[in-house]
Amino acid sequence: ANPLRAVSLEAVVQKSLAGATMTLPIPAPAGFSYPGTAAMRAEVETAFQSTVEPLLSSADATFNSIDYFQNNLPGGTASYFNNYTPANGAVYPDTSQGFDIGDTMTDAAAVHKGGLDTEILTIDFGGWDDHANLEPKVLPPPGGQNFANRIQHLADALEAFYVDLGSLRGCVTVLVHSEFGRRMDENASLGVDHGYGNMALVMGENVKGGVYRAGVTDL
Repeated sequence: ANPLRAVSLEAVVQKSLAGATMTLPIPAPAGFSYPGTAAMRAEVETAFQSTVEPLLSSADATFNSIDYFQNNLPGGTASYFNNYTPANGAVYPDTSQGFDIGDTMTDAAAVHKGGLDTEILTIDFGGWDDHANLEPKVLPPPGGQNFANRIQHLADALEAFYVDLGSLRGCVTVLVHSEFGRRMDENASLGVDHGYGNMALVMGENVKGGVYRAGVTDL
């Protein structure tokens, strides 16, 4: 059985997975391995056996997860992720403007298609605190990390992910949300400040599409 029910493709586990069991942060799946010899790993595992909980269980889960990836992914972990090729003509956005969402969504598709049976993947894509210069125009490369370029990268990454999944689309639902809201009115710096209004985007073949909103009259 898969020792990982959920994976954060970041350096830390997000708050949405706080307290969840069978969960690990794996920011670079291609390098998800023990960085040493088999003898060194054996010594480390032996040392952990003399520790107490929750450290002991966490160590066991990590080593078990490393082995699960290595033994179940075609060609092993490093080979599988390093040689992964998106399917169905999917083209993920590159990192030329400093956005890594394309690479991370590529890893997400690879995990889903690797037959690992991981139920939940979480991804962070930051930089949305647009108190100023909320430019509506997508700038050509190098462009810069303004809102329009950022939202375009997000849209392109989601489209590529959906195309890449192919027949697995019916098994995957994507939720995009922010941890805090924004105001509707523009401030004096051509941006928007923190507010109570917020939104979420849900994508998947099992989603009943449309715009759903509560009866909020004052944001």
